[in-house]
Amino acid sequence: MESVLPFWASSSLWLVAVGMLWGCTNPLIKLGSKGVTDLPKRSHPVMQFLAETFFLFTRWQYLVPFLLNMCGSVVFFWSLGSAEISLVVPITNSLTFLFTTVTSQLLGETRGVNRCTHFRFFIPLSLTFLIYRLLQLHSQAWLSS
Repeated sequence: MESVLPFWASSSLWLVAVGMLWGCTNPLIKLGSKGVTDLPKRSHPVMQFLAETFFLFTRWQYLVPFLLNMCGSVVFFWSLGSAEISLVVPITNSLTFLFTTVTSQLLGETRGVNRCTHFRFFIPLSLTFLIYRLLQLHSQAWLSS
């Protein structure tokens, strides 16, 4: 089935999906892992690791966001096949930062967020998207010649 969207737009949508999956789940994973530091200390580090792992993976509040985050990793890996890695990484990192900030604010966390935070995000992201679009146009022109 032929895509209705141009190539660069569909690639960009996948990158936004990755940023959203990673960014929105980060604060939820943090919330879901509350209590792991309150576990009784074990004498052996391996036993401590197993107790913490069991604690985390038996809590749906941790497991659901974790699995969604891993889905973001799968989409990221898949998107590398259709985009330049030198652009995919800064775009997804910027989007992840934005979605993490917004989700954290929606959950009531305000530590470390001020008005300048969003501007520090938008400038590099908009430049990266501009460069990404220019490269897409250049590669399409190169392929058609």
